[in-house]
Amino acid sequence: MFSSIATLFTTVILAASSLVAAAPLSPTELIVWSPKVTSPQFAAIWSAGSTQNVTWDTSNMPAEKANSTGLIL
Repeated sequence: MFSSIATLFTTVILAASSLVAAAPLSPTELIVWSPKVTSPQFAAIWSAGSTQNVTWDTSNMPAEKANSTGLIL
């Protein structure tokens, strides 16, 4: 009998938790901006295991993007 009560309890908890996780978040505006890569130049060849610097021009960044955390892909 204990096993069936525990199974029922676990099933109810799992079903309830799936409803909570599926609750929508408030919408947020995503700002997509692609800065111009200034280095490396086109067709640059890098040796395996070497360390390289990648730089880009941020002079035309949208004002609403300044001082924010982003994701580099």
